[in-house]
Amino acid sequence: MKRTMLAAAVVAAGTVTLAAQPASANIRYAVDQVGSGTWTAAPGGIGFTGTTTGRPVAGSTRGFVQTRDGSMPAPGECEDGSGTISTWSDKAELVLALTAQFCGEYWPEGQITVYAKYVVQSYTGAKIKPGATGTGGVYLRLSADGTAYWEPRGDLKQPAAR
Repeated sequence: MKRTMLAAAVVAAGTVTLAAQPASANIRYAVDQVGSGTWTAAPGGIGFTGTTTGRPVAGSTRGFVQTRDGSMPAPGECEDGSGTISTWSDKAELVLALTAQFCGEYWPEGQITVYAKYVVQSYTGAKIKPGATGTGGVYLRLSADGTAYWEPRGDLKQPAAR
């Protein structure tokens, strides 16, 4: 419940164009993924790795996010940032470029929530030709215990015909 309310508040502020949807919503996104793994502090930001399920690619995931000034927000504060998420299998790869808002949580303390807009940086796969475009939103939770959870959702479009 808290996540949905916070996502709605961020969307209302104009930061992200994709709000958290109730489980009963009949929305079918071309990019509809859920992933989990671990995160570690890296020079200039946070790296995370794990496994993603969903479409258009299910497989291994690697990501990196950073705030504009390199510091993480304190509880109750938010900072602008950016990053990437790459998911690949033996059949396809999807790379998303992120423009993000990092927010420090009061509870559980130490958790960082990232709400991001994505732009498809690249996609290679059998279903869509190279040069695909797309936009959407990503919810990323970096917990104090070192676990990470992410949900990219949005569109993926065929390249324009020449």
